[in-house]
Amino acid sequence: MNLQVSRYPYPALESIWGEENQLQLWLRIELAVCLARVENGEIPDEAYQRILKRASFGSVGEVRGIEEKTQHDLVAFLQAVETRLCEDFRFFHLGLTSQDIKDTGFSLQLKKCGEILQGNLLGLIRVLRRRARQHKYTWMIGRTHGIHAEPISFGLVLLRYQKAFQRHLRRLREATAEVSVGKFSGPVGTYNLVSPQTATRACALLGLKPAHRCSQIIPRDLYARFFQTLALIATGVEEVALEVRHLQRSEVGEVFEPFTEGQVGSSAMPHKRNPVFTERLCGLARIVRADAGPALENIPSWHERDISHSSTERVIGPQSTVLLGYMLQTLTWVMDGLEVNPRRMAENIELTCGAIFSQPLLLALVGHGMPRSEASRLVQRLAFQAIQQKIPLRQLLEREPQTAALPPAEVERIFCFDNLRERVDSIFAPSGEL
Repeated sequence: MNLQVSRYPYPALESIWGEENQLQLWLRIELAVCLARVENGEIPDEAYQRILKRASFGSVGEVRGIEEKTQHDLVAFLQAVETRLCEDFRFFHLGLTSQDIKDTGFSLQLKKCGEILQGNLLGLIRVLRRRARQHKYTWMIGRTHGIHAEPISFGLVLLRYQKAFQRHLRRLREATAEVSVGKFSGPVGTYNLVSPQTATRACALLGLKPAHRCSQIIPRDLYARFFQTLALIATGVEEVALEVRHLQRSEVGEVFEPFTEGQVGSSAMPHKRNPVFTERLCGLARIVRADAGPALENIPSWHERDISHSSTERVIGPQSTVLLGYMLQTLTWVMDGLEVNPRRMAENIELTCGAIFSQPLLLALVGHGMPRSEASRLVQRLAFQAIQQKIPLRQLLEREPQTAALPPAEVERIFCFDNLRERVDSIFAPSGEL
C-alpha cells in the first residue's frame, strides 16, 4: 500500500465540510424541494425551469460578505440567490425554515462521510485478513495482565482484530443509514406550508428518508449514535495501535511499525525507532471519543428548537470524520507494512523455560489420579523453579517422583504445539470463525 502519511490529511473528507460544498448542498436541497413542489402541482414548471437555470449563490466570498451584515449564514445564502432569481425567488425556500436546509445538509454530509469511512474499514479488514492468514502458524506468547500466559498464534491476534472491525463496519452502516434523513416540515415541524408529500418526495430526490414527526430540528439522538459509532471505531483503532506499541518495546521486539526512509526516531538518540504512528493513533482516539460527549448533550433542546447544538456540530462534524478517516488509513498502512519477527517471538516463548505449559501438565496429573489442589501446588512449585532458576520445566519433571506416572508420550504432547495448531485451524475455518 502506497500511503503518504503526514499529519492529519484527508482531502476526500475535508472537502465535504468545506464552505463551497456546504453552499452547493444547500442549493441542491432547495432545488429538490422546488422540483417536488412542481411534481405536486404547487409551483409552475416554467418557473422551476428558470430557477434551475439561474439559481446560484455566486461565490463563497459573496455569501461571506452578506453574512457579515446578517450574522446568519442561511439568510446570507438566500440573499445571494435572490439577486439572481428576482421574481422567481418567491418560489424558492417557500414555507421552509433555516433548519430544514441546514439539518438536511448536515445529514448529507454525514451520509457521505459514513460511506467513505465504510470504504476505509473494508480496506483495513482486507489487510488484517491477509496478515492473519500469513501468520496463522506464527507462534508467540499470549499475555494476560502483561504476564506470559500460554502460546498463541499471531494470526489469531490479527483475526480477533479483523472480526472487531467487521462489527464496527456493521455498526457504521446502521448509523449511516439512520442519519440519512431529511426534514422539510417548516417552523416547529407542523408542515404548515409544506405538505408531507412534498417533504417525502424532496427527501427521495436527495437519497434520504424523511424525518417525520419531529420538531423544528432533526432529532439529535440520530446524530449522537453516529458520533458514538465513530468513537467506538476510533477506540478499536487504538486497541490495535496499543498492541503494536507494546510488542515493539525493546524488551519484547516482536513486531515493528514501518520505519520510512529518512525517518528519525529521536533528536538526541540516533538508535531510537519509536512507534510514532501508533502513538499518534492512540492520542487521536481521545479526540474522537471526546466528540461523542457533545453529540449526546445536543439531544436535549429547548422546546421545539434552540441553537446550542449548531456550534458544537460545526466542530465535531469535520473533526471526528476527518480524524477517523486519517486514523483508519494510517492503521491500514501500519498493518500492511508491519514487520513481524518470528525469531524473537520464539525466543520470548522460551523465557519461562516451559512454565507456560503448566495447564496441560496440571490436567495430565489430575487425569492420572492426583487431586487437583495437590497437582496445582506441585505444578506451581515446579513452574516457579523453572522460571527463577532457568531450568526447563520438562527437565524438572524428570527429577520429580510425583510425576513419574506420566508416560513419556504424554509428556511429549504436553510440551508441543500440535493441539494448538488443530485449534487454530478450527478457528480459522469459515464455520469456526467467531
